[in-house]
Parts: sequence; C-alpha cells; structure tokens
Amino acid sequence: MKPYFQSPRVPRPRALPCAVLALAAACSAVRAQQAPAPMPPQPPQAVFPIKGFAINGENPLGSGETSAILAPFLRADATLDVLQRATAALEKALHDRGYSLYRVVLPPQPLADTITLNIVRFTLAKVQLQGNGTHFDDDNVRAALPELREGTSPNLRRLARETAVANENPSRQLVVALRQSEAEDSIDATVRITEQAPWSFGVGWNNHGTSETGRDRFTVSGSYNNLFNRDHVLGMAYTTSLQHPSRVKQVGLTYRAPLYRWGGVAFASYVDSDVTGTFGLDATNTQYDTFRSTAAGHVFKLGYSYYFVPDGGYRSYLTLAWEDKVYKATEIEGVATDQRDRRSRPLSIAYVGRIEAERQLLTYSAELAANLGGGSGNTLSAYRTENDQIDTIHWKALRGSATFFRAMASGWQFLARGQAQWSPDLLLAGEAFGLGGVGSIRGVPDRVLYGDSGASLTLEGITPAWIAGLRGLAFVDAGLIRSDLADLPTRRRKDRLASVGLGLRYEHPRGLHVSAEYGYVVSGSRADPDENPSVPEKGDDKLHVNLSLVF
Repeated sequence: MKPYFQSPRVPRPRALPCAVLALAAACSAVRAQQAPAPMPPQPPQAVFPIKGFAINGENPLGSGETSAILAPFLRADATLDVLQRATAALEKALHDRGYSLYRVVLPPQPLADTITLNIVRFTLAKVQLQGNGTHFDDDNVRAALPELREGTSPNLRRLARETAVANENPSRQLVVALRQSEAEDSIDATVRITEQAPWSFGVGWNNHGTSETGRDRFTVSGSYNNLFNRDHVLGMAYTTSLQHPSRVKQVGLTYRAPLYRWGGVAFASYVDSDVTGTFGLDATNTQYDTFRSTAAGHVFKLGYSYYFVPDGGYRSYLTLAWEDKVYKATEIEGVATDQRDRRSRPLSIAYVGRIEAERQLLTYSAELAANLGGGSGNTLSAYRTENDQIDTIHWKALRGSATFFRAMASGWQFLARGQAQWSPDLLLAGEAFGLGGVGSIRGVPDRVLYGDSGASLTLEGITPAWIAGLRGLAFVDAGLIRSDLADLPTRRRKDRLASVGLGLRYEHPRGLHVSAEYGYVVSGSRADPDENPSVPEKGDDKLHVNLSLVF
C-alpha cells in the first residue's frame, strides 16, 4: 500500500568534477599544516511569546482536548523549535485517536503571540468491493463497515474495530486496504471479501453418554449467519440418545447481532438439558452452535461483547453477561426426592484475548461471576436441599482459561490447554469446576468429579498428516479440585484425576470429522469407591468416539 503522505525529497548534490576533487585534496593537505580558523558565531535564535493557538480546518478533536495538547507550548520564550514540536504533538494526538488521514501544517504567518495551525485531511474518494457474490451483497458489506463512506475521512481505529467485529461472522471475512487516489488529497479503499454460504446443517454421533442415560449422543444442528442481510447469526442444536431417547433431551438456541457503530455484538442463548455435557456441532471454530450443560436444567443468557481496537495479530473483547440458571431437582427412576429446584442469577464480566502469529495461536480468558439473587429457588433453603453445608447464595467465582497451539514446519503440532476456577464459597454442583470428559480429563465420563476451585491441564502432541486429513496424537490430561466442605469418604475436600492416551483425528474438507481418543486413568479419585461407586479409579479407561458431518 502506498503511504498516505510522502515527505519531500531532498535533491542530491551534483557530482563534482575530478579536477575539483583533486584540488580539494591538495588544499586540505595545505590546511592540515595550518591552525584551524575559528568558526563564526551562530546568529541568535528568534525568541517570541506564544499566548494561544488558532486552528483552521476541520478538527475532529474537541476544543478542550486540543487546548490541553497545546498548553505545554504556551510560553514567553518560544522558538521555531517550539512551534515545530507543537505542530507534531497535535498531529500525533490525531493519529493516536485514529485520525491518521489528518495532517497539521504550520503555515507562513506574521510573528504574533497567537499561532495559526492548519489541519488538512485526506478524504475517501472511492470504495471498491472485490469477491462478494450472491451470499453477501454490496449493501451488506457496506453496512458492516460504516466508517467507509465516500467523501469522509475514516477513523482508522474505528475502521479496524468494525473489521474485527465483521470477521466474527463464520461465513464471511473482510480485508480492507487503503491507497492514494488519483484525485488530489484523497485516498481509495478496496475491500476484499471471502464468502461462503451463510447456512449450515449437520448431524453428529458420539459415545459420550453414560449407562444410566444411554451411551450414545445423536445431534442435529443448524445455523444461518446473515439474517436480515445484516450478519445476524441464529444457531440451534438438538441432542438425544438413540439408546434411550426418553432420557436425554438437549436443546440449544443462540442469537448474535453485531452492532458495528458501537463496536460490539449483542447476544442471547438458551439451553434446556436433561443431562450433563457439551453438545452441538462446531464446524467453523466458533461457539455459535456449541452449547454446554453443567447440570440438568435450563439456562438463559443475555450479554454484550465490546471489541477493542486490534493491534497487529492481537484481538480482544470485554463481555458483560447476565444468566438465569435453574437446576432441576433430582429424580430417581422417575420418583421425586426431597431436593428442590435451585436457581442462580449470576452477573459476569469477562476479558477474552487472542494473539495470532505465523503457525501459532494463543487464546485466553478471565471471568468474574457473582450471584445476584432473586427468583424462585435462589434461596439458601433450596440450595441446602442439594448440600446442607452451603452457607450463602451470594457466591462468587473467578474463572480463567488459556490455549496455546503451535504448528511446526516439519508438520508436527503441539497444543496446551489450561482451565481454572477459584471460589471462596461452597457452590452448587452446576457452578463448580468439573473434571472429566473430552475437553477435560479423557478416559472418564463428563464432570465425574467437581469442586468449588480447581485447575486442569491438557498437553497434546499431534503427528504430521499420514494421509490427507488424518493425524495421530498422544495426550496427557491432569486436574485438581478443592471444595469448601468436610472431608468425607464419598467426596474428598481435595481430589485429583489424571490420564494419558492416544488418538486419531480425520478431517475432510467437505465437512466430515471423525475422532477416536483412548484415555487411561493413571491417577484416580481419592474418594472411597466402595462408598461412591461412580468415582474414577486408577486403571479406568474409555474410548471417546465422535463423528460429525456438516454441510
């Protein structure tokens, strides 16, 4: 891309004739034998007062902000250097705030105590769209980039943020390039679009279930990523067990609406599940159609994510969300128990970052959640029907996660994933940190152990492709938990779980995904298996199989 502004070129001096060079060399030899002549004194630099600045031209900064920037240069003994530094300071402030198409010029002017500065801006002459077809029309792309309007001077920080939000859509990616225009004091913009069909459907099967609810899970999923031609995303999934259909029903809905002028995304989701476990199909490396259930019940979530201005390969956003969770009372073979429905209504704030470089990716998040109270079942008496040691409904939890992926030039790949939670309170099982299952500790069912605080770590080594799309892997999974309760044989105050294993993964470009991962428990629970037969022991194992087709 050509630079927006070019400094004037200093003319190169002409080459001197050889005779002149020879004469200069001879003269220098003579001068070397003589005492150097004293340098003439430099003329004194002009000194003058500056009592104020007058700004001509369109100034996107407010008068108060401009005055604060130029205040350090008001003085009684100013020089030309002070004027140049004042000009540079105002231009830097404009550029730091995204107004990189603005220049500050010090025009010729009579010597006075009020200095005039001219602000000159480059405007957008033409916007050209390349690559979009039948799925995302020109109106759609222009709506995603409201900062790109002919005749204006776009704020490049806002434009970068709009592009980052637009590229959250899994069916369309945008790249914006700016260049000098043929028109005077103008630039042109080119938007390159990569698109695919905005809809997707899929089916999947895995064996992540249990003997009580059915060993298998069958999922149908779908999403549409351009509702109203404004990039709104609707995703949904339904999961059941082919072995015991009446025992498993998981329904998930999600809706996301980008708000480009505000630099963020508003979202809502709903999950209703009879069982524990993650469900849905994640075909585009997003979470639009993947849902998580930590206990039987239903969850409604409403939130807003504010995106920060990207910095090179770094992307980040801040999310504020409110949830209404209801955990259903336990039934034993269809018979009600003394347990009541429990509810939590946490408010959470989370920061998510992503650093992408050549052949590697780092993502991380940190979240603080606190229960606000309110609603039926959000009471201490209801909580104590699950655990009579719980002493507050106003629980707090700090959660975090990080994933590092590295692809080697040789074809090998490495992945490290960590998750953690800390809480000073005794929590409901659905709010606790869980261990077990794919994405946690393989070789055992989902969330077979849980605690108020905990951490887990996964390390994977992935082979080069043996054939197109097929890779092998070896892994180590380990985790620790701690609960704020008395140490009992059925549930220990502190517990752990670790496994090792091997696996195969196959991915076809047409949307077929197959994985088989065998996990063997090398460190089991500290709880007494005679008192609690569901706890994992050393030597337990499981082959996790997952098949999905998305089209």
